[in-house]
Amino acid sequence: MFLDNLVTFSIWKIEIATFSCGFEHSAAITRQGELYTWGYGPAGCLGQGDILSRSEPTKVNNIEGIKYVYLECGAYHNAALTSEGEVYTWGRGDVH
Repeated sequence: MFLDNLVTFSIWKIEIATFSCGFEHSAAITRQGELYTWGYGPAGCLGQGDILSRSEPTKVNNIEGIKYVYLECGAYHNAALTSEGEVYTWGRGDVH
C-alpha cells in the first residue's frame, strides 16, 4: 500500500489545524497553536532566524505564549495570525 512507503516525520503525530505551501517551502500550525516550517530557507521564509533549508518540519521558536491560528504562505514569504489578532510576516522582502 502507498502509505506504507511514506517517511514518517515527527510532526505527523501532531494534529494540524492549518497548512499552507509557498513556492519552495511549507508551513503548518498545530491545534495547540505552534508553528512549524520546512523547505527552502535561503530567502528567510522559514522564520527560523537563519537561511538554512530544512527537510523536516521544524518548530519556529517564538515569543512565549503566542498562539497562531491561521497562516498563508506566499512564494517566499508568510503571514500568520495569532489568537490575539496580531499579524506576523517574514521572508523575502526585496520583491515587495
